[in-house]
Amino acid sequence: MAAFPTTSVVAVVVVADVACPSCSQIARELPDLLRVPVTVRSCHDPRLTTQYPTLPATVPACRRPRSAPSARTGRCAGGPA
Repeated sequence: MAAFPTTSVVAVVVVADVACPSCSQIARELPDLLRVPVTVRSCHDPRLTTQYPTLPATVPACRRPRSAPSARTGRCAGGPA
């Protein structure tokens, strides 16, 4: 059986669209579920890529103005441009 390397997570940064109710709810609940510090940041924050330069390009690219979740899917409309 192969051994997996052990990794210690010391903190988590959650990037969420605060205009999306589902995303916001998950982001609010994560700090209560994890034992490490959780920082929640908006994907609309213009300083996001400066402060977290190792974020995948798809994270800041997902930000789009959203008004409400889709009635059909319950998920926010939009995605990568």
